[in-house]
Amino acid sequence: MVLAIVMVFAFSGCASSENTGTTKNPQTMAKDLINTLENAYEDGDSDAFADCFLDKDDSAVDMLWERFEEDDPTVYDNSEITIVTHHKNLYGISEVNYDVDGTFPNTDMNSMSYALVVKKVDGKFLVDGSEESLNTINETILNDENIVPNGFASAYNDDRNLVNTDPSNYLFLNDHPVYKDSSQNFVKYVWQEEDGSLGLEILVQNGTDHDIHYGEGTITLTDSNLGEIGTWTIDVDETVPAGECARYEYTLNVDGLNTGTQPWNEVCADCDLNFE
Repeated sequence: MVLAIVMVFAFSGCASSENTGTTKNPQTMAKDLINTLENAYEDGDSDAFADCFLDKDDSAVDMLWERFEEDDPTVYDNSEITIVTHHKNLYGISEVNYDVDGTFPNTDMNSMSYALVVKKVDGKFLVDGSEESLNTINETILNDENIVPNGFASAYNDDRNLVNTDPSNYLFLNDHPVYKDSSQNFVKYVWQEEDGSLGLEILVQNGTDHDIHYGEGTITLTDSNLGEIGTWTIDVDETVPAGECARYEYTLNVDGLNTGTQPWNEVCADCDLNFE
């Protein structure tokens, strides 16, 4: 499962039904979808919510409503909508909603994200929760090295251990790939190589108004059943300009690996980098 618009987040949205005679671009249609879905949820209008789906009786309707009940996207101050990928009339989109409290460097960031598979129908997006469409979008993502590292895609195809730690968050592909007024670093992808070592990609997102130099840090991976997979030290030693996101890929040797090639369950990844 790569984009994790699969299952819990497999949906598509609806834009305004008015025909203005102009063709909307995908970003506008995605924004229309998100606004319609979230407004319907905020109003408690389940019918309007279901109207945004290709199949109003699809279980995806209830699944997304329940996702909003778990973490209401309308209560956050900031949001970014990203067109992740597309294949013909199918699109994968992601929305990240977030708040940043405090002043850098003493900030606290809270966020929620969800991803949708959408289908363009008559000039608007509609939810497509079909397994065929989900598989098409996931395959498109796996074959795009700008989204997924080659090592991760190979591990997926070979059925080796792997995890996308925040599978509905694709802010790093956005034109504004950062959390405003905050510096954040995350482990995004982890996978096991054929020799047992681990591949890993981290995101460093500088949403402040000045350049930041990132130095050494620790990566800790913990499995829900196996316990600590391992802890490693990395050194980024790079300056990330204000308002930009950088991606760094590392190979973690087997010396620090506690779990061998045992199958992973739910994996939590902690990334703590020094910066100045």
